[in-house]
Amino acid sequence: MGCCQGSASVVPLGPPSKEDRLPLIFRTADNSIRICTSCPSNLYNHVEALCSELDIRTAFGRKGDFMEDTEGEDWFGKWQNRVLQSLDDALQTKNREGPFSIYSLMITDEDNKNCKREQENMEELADALQHQRGDSLSFSVSSCLVCVQDLTTAVRSLQRKEHDVQRAYEQFLKSGKHKDAWSFYLMTMALKAQTSSPRPSAQRLIDRGDVLGTILTEKGTDQLNDRDTRFCERAEWLLRCADASRCIRPIVDKRWKIPIRFDPQSRLAQWAVAQELDLSETNLDFERDFASCIRDFAPSKGNRKGHLRLQLFQRWHRASDIQVALQREEELKWILQEARQAELPDDLLNGVESKLKECKEVDEMSYNLAALVKHQKVIVKRWTDS
Repeated sequence: MGCCQGSASVVPLGPPSKEDRLPLIFRTADNSIRICTSCPSNLYNHVEALCSELDIRTAFGRKGDFMEDTEGEDWFGKWQNRVLQSLDDALQTKNREGPFSIYSLMITDEDNKNCKREQENMEELADALQHQRGDSLSFSVSSCLVCVQDLTTAVRSLQRKEHDVQRAYEQFLKSGKHKDAWSFYLMTMALKAQTSSPRPSAQRLIDRGDVLGTILTEKGTDQLNDRDTRFCERAEWLLRCADASRCIRPIVDKRWKIPIRFDPQSRLAQWAVAQELDLSETNLDFERDFASCIRDFAPSKGNRKGHLRLQLFQRWHRASDIQVALQREEELKWILQEARQAELPDDLLNGVESKLKECKEVDEMSYNLAALVKHQKVIVKRWTDS
């Protein structure tokens, strides 16, 4: 049995320091494994791309996966299993004799309650890794609190040759995928840092990388103006995906709290662009149109709370199509009850209550009208009989 040492030493928060943090990021020895175990959700794509460039494994979740809405202590077991899977994947390329140094990198940008919980449970995670793998491996676990700027600094220090960056550019033009856009952008960042006077061909790559960077980091971009029309087409696609994500977020994340990926790299945002949905603020029917087709992008299997919110979203927008007043009223009552239990926003609850009240008033008017018609028939019958 190997000797397992699992103390989780936490680097204190503070300004980035090359002496304290970057050696852990740069370390690529055979006996070291680096895993980014915690990251705020809105930085997932950015951090994932940085880690890919630095050969750092990732074990954080993303919007819509099985980690979403996990209550009680169940979240820790799922987080632990994700880290164990990343560890096992990393070991496939390592000499398993050890001993290993495992570094858990935890992103501290932004005030995120889930990330704080993970940071507070780092020692428990180290103990869990000991328990699960300590009989076959010898390793130590250390956690390091880092920020996106630390990773960015490390990426800038990488040596990139112009012909490698050119290949990354051609790959992006060929695929148009976000991951290839990120790779090209980060490689141009390193290329730019290597020289203060790049050649014209290198400068063109750097300029195009800067354009993609503003889109990928959601900082917006000026009007595309490049002689390479294929590049403009690809960049325009990324920009439209970012716009779609911004339109979808208030609906699925803020209003209905549906745990489903809506970021620019998600299938949902890309599908909205491909379908050419009207995402303008003047399209008042966008949410209703969106509800009719979101079923193909349901939360992950087993996420019951997420599926309930998706069901509420869809049934709310179908309720007005129910022709029978009593059935429509019962449907709205169910939606209101479940929406309250799901703690959905007050403005949404008020909207359901208003629609239910309106439905009751219409139902009452219909009942009174039917009673009046019935009474008139009785009077007419008496008059004709007499």
